[in-house]
Amino acid sequence: MEVQSNYETDAMDICKLCEIDYFQAIKKFYDNDEAALEFFRHHGIFPKSVICPRCNTSCYFYKAQNQWRCPQWHWVQLKHKKNKKTKKYCNFTKSDRKGTFLERSKIQPWKSILFCNQVINQKWDQALIKDYLNLSSQTLINCGVLVYEIAESWLAKQEPIGGNGEEVEVDVTYVVHRRNENIRIRSRRWLFAGTERTNKRKFMVALNEGQYRDTEMLLKVMQKNVKPGSVIYSNSGNNLNLSSMKCKHFAVDHSKNSGNSINSHIHTNNVQKLLCSFKDTIRQGINPDNLQQHIARFLFFSSFDNKKELLHHFFVEAVNINSFGSVRRQTAVNGQKHSCYPEAFNANLDDTYSENILTEILKK
Repeated sequence: MEVQSNYETDAMDICKLCEIDYFQAIKKFYDNDEAALEFFRHHGIFPKSVICPRCNTSCYFYKAQNQWRCPQWHWVQLKHKKNKKTKKYCNFTKSDRKGTFLERSKIQPWKSILFCNQVINQKWDQALIKDYLNLSSQTLINCGVLVYEIAESWLAKQEPIGGNGEEVEVDVTYVVHRRNENIRIRSRRWLFAGTERTNKRKFMVALNEGQYRDTEMLLKVMQKNVKPGSVIYSNSGNNLNLSSMKCKHFAVDHSKNSGNSINSHIHTNNVQKLLCSFKDTIRQGINPDNLQQHIARFLFFSSFDNKKELLHHFFVEAVNINSFGSVRRQTAVNGQKHSCYPEAFNANLDDTYSENILTEILKK
């Protein structure tokens, strides 16, 4: 039986926008479950009230069990004694975490907030989280996969950039490779990115080896992420053919155009700065198959100029994520490797990945 809660009636009570920076979050939530629960309820993660679907009455919240219980009771006729009745209480209960991304998690609320607060920032330290929050390696894996999924959910809702004469810079760069100590093994990934000059909205797409020179592939990426009517600036070496798109296209030849040139307005400095910033946030040796997850995290925290709003927007998006419902998180819980699995949370999977590649090469 489905639980009816008053999310809709309390929609006006849900936080529209709040500001809390990185250090304020640590000061406010560290070892403070009361503040964490209030934050969750205020952002729609946990319900503020629950209505029993059987009795249509408001449930009471029992803090010790973290459960909502129906207080209603009614008289029931005893089977063996016709003239006697007994009280029967409604046995409806609902966990506070039911239907949320913390449903199957035993981690304390304040730890989950501080974990997310650390990961969604530009620089974060996995060892620091593990030591100070006292989390196991498996918990780090589960929580880490969840953060990446929330970031991807947010990214999937973003609209294409540009349009109506908006200037957009695009470029392709080499991002990730993998090596083995004994045999040099490389699995390359390239990154195709674009950014607006005025509004600073941006997109990034991971490309496989060879795709970065595929004109048709780059055109498909442009059509999906850039609106018609934009003014495009790209590197002449990218070999972009945008004749089918309704936009102006200027190719930048860095061997001819300099900062003092009359064509100084035609450049790709902004997108190159964006690509450098992304490279600074990822560690060397990451699994190239997981590049898109790192992109989602980077675009999330870099899209908000006011970093005090990061935590708010993150948990607003987390409302739509159910507990361990995706294939990727189920795979991570089972200890298996998945193509979207963020290896940053388990170095052992990186070693296994390299060994598998080496075995396949030796067989050939």
